[in-house]
Amino acid sequence: MMHVIQCFIFFIAMHICQSSNLKGKNHGAIEEYDSSSLRYVAFGTSITYGTGVGREDRYTNLLSSNVTNLGMRGSDPSYPSICTQSMSGDAIYDVIIVEYHMAYHVGLKTLVQRIRERFVDATIIAVNLWMCRDVNVVDDKGEKLYPFITWLHENGYYRNTPEARDFVKESNVNFAFNTKILGNRDICMDELVKDYNVKLCSWIKKSSGPTVKALLLRYMPYYTYDLIHWSESGHRLVAQKIVKIVKEEKTKVSNRVGSWGAGDKCMNWQSKGKIVGNMPTSGKMKQFSSKGKFALEFAHGEGFINIENPFSEPRELALTYMVIGPASIYPKTKISIKSSGQESIIIDPTDTTYDFPVHVQHTTVVGKVNPGMNMVLITPLERKENPFRLVGYAMAPKIQVRKVWSGRLRGGMDL
Repeated sequence: MMHVIQCFIFFIAMHICQSSNLKGKNHGAIEEYDSSSLRYVAFGTSITYGTGVGREDRYTNLLSSNVTNLGMRGSDPSYPSICTQSMSGDAIYDVIIVEYHMAYHVGLKTLVQRIRERFVDATIIAVNLWMCRDVNVVDDKGEKLYPFITWLHENGYYRNTPEARDFVKESNVNFAFNTKILGNRDICMDELVKDYNVKLCSWIKKSSGPTVKALLLRYMPYYTYDLIHWSESGHRLVAQKIVKIVKEEKTKVSNRVGSWGAGDKCMNWQSKGKIVGNMPTSGKMKQFSSKGKFALEFAHGEGFINIENPFSEPRELALTYMVIGPASIYPKTKISIKSSGQESIIIDPTDTTYDFPVHVQHTTVVGKVNPGMNMVLITPLERKENPFRLVGYAMAPKIQVRKVWSGRLRGGMDL
């Protein structure tokens, strides 16, 4: 009898031990993924910067308290693609977001390449969302009649209001996505996925038919009054999608980094209005926009700025300045690098490509600078409503830039 009892006790003990081990295994299998220690950074336009919403409502701030926002208003990927090292500094990031829509072809691939070469283990997420300007009003044959936003304006709706959305809902016109523009963008995004292991943050997109109208009504609330920048709910939606990607990838903290290559040195003071380091100049730092934009202003007559090349070899130098169009309010300006023997160039900071207002940055290569301090002469050649406005510079071994907006936009763009 005693032997039977001992065996029974032994069996119960073994069962408890096995159950405990099984529970431990199960606990390990369902343990929640912890992303709280990840380090985030975002490159982008004024959407990432947070135009139209409070700081706490930006998608970057919704993601984490450990986030760096490198969004620049009125910008495209060209400056970040040249200045990735200068913008990132010595920081290390685990999740990197890039948000560029209209001008993605002006440096986005180079930017992502440099990011991947530096942050070898990071999760890189490219925002690939359609915008309301990607929709057209079309006839029964699918031929374009109007851009969607132009159609709204011509019917008296200049803001993204509930009334405007009701008008869209009750309208009997046909809508279609601009498949050429979005198709070209998708090709670029697919290349980033293939070449640099990029993950895409997207939302639903159909080609034509009544579905486009349904999508418009669904996604219009995700934009602010201008149908360009994201609303608070738009930022929340994007943040949720990014969190989902990070969890699916099980992104981990990694301090393994690669090289910046030959390196770069850049500075942009448009947002902060401060110059860091030794850079004597005759320009006057002034705020020129109620949105908090700053520039070094150079009035009529010869001005200068001293820019140091810290490298041991010559570097190409590009200046970043404000342009406006179609009206001409900035003066044509001569740029010379003193004592370099290089020819001067003439900058015309007026964009005549468009028949609607634009006020953005352009970046132009002005020549090569030798190691050490270089004096750049800035000479406005006309008296205009506003002075020449310099907002930054870029220095790298080879700089390839095109004008900021090579596609046609609608409305007063300040991305």
